[in-house]
Order: sequence, then C-alpha cells, then structure tokens
Amino acid sequence: MNYPRLLIINNYSFNEFRGGGITLKNLFLGWPKDKIAFAHLSDSKPMTSVCDKYYKIGYDESHYIFPINKLSNEPRGKFNGPYSSADFDRVYGTENNSETILHEHIPTQNVIKQRFQRFLLKTGLQEFAHPLRMSKSLHEWILAFKPDIIYCQPENISFINLVLKAQSITGAKVVVHVMDDWPYLIYKDRTLKFLLREIVNLKFQKLLNGSSLRLGISKAMADEFQTRYSLPFKYFHNPIDLTKMNELNHIEKKQNGSYLVVYSGRIGWTASHDSIIEFSKCIEELRTEGLDISFNIYTDLNEKENDFTKFEHNGTKLLPALKDDNFITKLLEADLLLYPVDFDKKSIEFIRLSFPTKLPSYLISGIPVFCYGPSMVYSIRFMMENKLGFICNDQRIELLKSSIMNALTDKSSREMFSVRAAEFARNNFDKVKVSSSFHEEIANCK
Repeated sequence: MNYPRLLIINNYSFNEFRGGGITLKNLFLGWPKDKIAFAHLSDSKPMTSVCDKYYKIGYDESHYIFPINKLSNEPRGKFNGPYSSADFDRVYGTENNSETILHEHIPTQNVIKQRFQRFLLKTGLQEFAHPLRMSKSLHEWILAFKPDIIYCQPENISFINLVLKAQSITGAKVVVHVMDDWPYLIYKDRTLKFLLREIVNLKFQKLLNGSSLRLGISKAMADEFQTRYSLPFKYFHNPIDLTKMNELNHIEKKQNGSYLVVYSGRIGWTASHDSIIEFSKCIEELRTEGLDISFNIYTDLNEKENDFTKFEHNGTKLLPALKDDNFITKLLEADLLLYPVDFDKKSIEFIRLSFPTKLPSYLISGIPVFCYGPSMVYSIRFMMENKLGFICNDQRIELLKSSIMNALTDKSSREMFSVRAAEFARNNFDKVKVSSSFHEEIANCK
C-alpha cells in the first residue's frame, strides 16, 4: 500500500490506559512512523510505538482572548510545541509512566474572577472566550510535515475551526471519525444552547461537506449520521490482537462457591457511574446473604470528578486502571465481566450510538459478560441481538440480584455465551483485518 502522509489532530494522543487512546493506537498501528504526525491537546504522555512526531497544543493555541485574559490567572503550562520521543524526559520528566501529565498549579482566583468564569461556562461562551487558534508555531510545524490527509475526532466548534484552518493551509483531505453523538448533546445545558447548537451544526456540516471520508464508531452511529447529514458514513471501532489471546490458554475455572466480578474502564458521569454504584450495592447485599462474591473495579483513581467513597461497599475493591498489555490477563481472573450503562436520560442520549473500547476484549476473553443497562442503547442492544451475554434491563435490586446469581450459576448459558462471544470477536474484531481495512479506507479516500 502506498501510505500518504497523515496528520492527526485530536484531544488525546495514542496511549494504553484510556479507551479512546487505545482505539487510536490499535487502528493506526502499522502506519509508517515517518508518515504520521500528531497534534494533541491532552497533557498525558503519548506512546511512540505508532508515532514519533508530536505537537503539544498549549497556551499559544488556546488561551483567553483580550480583555478576558485580564480576569484570568491562566498559567502558560509547562510545555507547548513540537517534540519527539527524544524529548520525553525534557517534556514529561524522567518517570517511566505513560500517565504522566503536564498540569501546572493554577493560582487561586478572587471571587469576581470565579463568578465570571462560571458565567462563561453556564452560558456556553467559554469556548469563544477561550478558543483554539492556529499559532505561528503550529502553522509552521504542519506546513513542514506536508500532510496529504488530516484525521480528526471533532468535539466542539473551536476544534472544528482549527481543523478547517489546517485543511485550508495544506489542501489536505480530511477524515472525520465520530466517537459519540456530541453534536446533539453539546451545549444542551447551557443558557445559549439554541444559538450555540445552531452554530455547531453549521460548522460540523461544513466540516463534513469538505471531508473525503466520514466514519462512526458503530453501525448505529453511521446509519443515523448518514440520514441526519445526508452524507455517506462508514464505521470502525476498536480491534483486538488475537495473537495475544492465542498465547493465553484460559480454562474455565471450577466453581468452588467463590466468585469474582470485574469491571475495567472509566467511571463516567453520563455513562456508567450510577449503574456501577447500584451493582456494587447489590454485591454487598449478596455477601450479607452469605454468597462469597467480590467485585473488582479497575479505573483511573485520579479522576477528579468522581467521589470514590460512593463505591466503598463490602466486597468492592477500587484498583488502578489496567494498561493494554495486562488488560486481558486480569479479565481472565474473573468469573463474570460487568458492562454497565446508566439508565438516566442524559446518559442514554450521550452513549446510545457509541461502542466501547473494552467490549471486543470482553468478548474474546471467553469470560461471560453481564450487561446492566437500558436496551435503547446500541451496545446493550448489540449484545442482546447477537446473544453474546447475560442482560439485565431492570433496576429493581431483587431482579438484579437474581440476574447476577443466574449469570454465575447457569453453566449451560455460561458455556454458550463464552463460546459464542469469543467466536464472534474472532470473526469481527481481528486487528489484522480491521486495521488493514481502516488503513486502506484512509489511504484511498478521495
């Protein structure tokens, strides 16, 4: 294949501990490293197995406009600009930790400044007061790389503007990949939501109209976006490395009356937060009733938005997030894998078209999957329609408890789901096939 020069502009970079970063890594692995460059906003330390040419988008591209900058104590940040793996020690420090970040202490603000910033957030004007810009440094870095194609995962007006600017100065083709239905949800709880959503729809339509390839993360998303925007969409989601599974000879554990349930992933508001708490409480009740059962949650314990004390129920352990290299190994220790989705309206709207990074790995593991969430969400419906795991669509605690017991003790169903799910994953999520197809779609887009 004749690989074009590819520029990725995205919030997060390639990594092994966040779902989006893992998906990016798996999809682009194998693209020639001398033909790929990455401009990212995230402060997390990226991986160099896929790419070695990075630009950290920082203060030069994103800071408050005048005169609002006079009301902010915004720090410049510790690093901003181009770098490669040779610069990692200088940029991120010497700790061998892919989760190293560049955060700098933000000085305490006075009451007036705090109220003004809350006003910007509440109205939705924050993005216009703190936009992304094409700085001189980023402009020169992009032109020096000479991209043929720009790949992006847009998420707001400011981001779209940056991609459109990059397209205009390079003449490169654009590939748009959508991870969730952000155009529908963004600014929904802001005072100026009607005006802002009209602007974002116009901007997003402009980006799509000028793109050469449009992708969703699931078939449901591709179908809906194709109808909504009157443009063709295809879909690609996270593939899995089958060679890793071939090296692991998993044998179904003998049931000895002791059970372990595992959840791995982010505990996110408008995603899974409440359902995980409900499940954790249920585990505590089952233990009270005499069942020897434990629930291990592997997640980012530095996530600031979570109050982890809410998960401190008898039998539940909060453990550091798994990295991609030991993810499957930890799954294989479980008797049951939890896939939760929250039941509230906002969560359903946010995640209903998405397809989580973890699900292919769950399926290939051969450990039965327990889905706890509403059937109107595509990923839950996907599991139901393909008969790939146990399903509980009801929040009543007694029904949830009986569903968990059934998932742990129904040997024939466990064996059926285990075999069926692993076979489905091998046929549909093989990284060699999926990545090759993904590369060809991008390389050949017109």
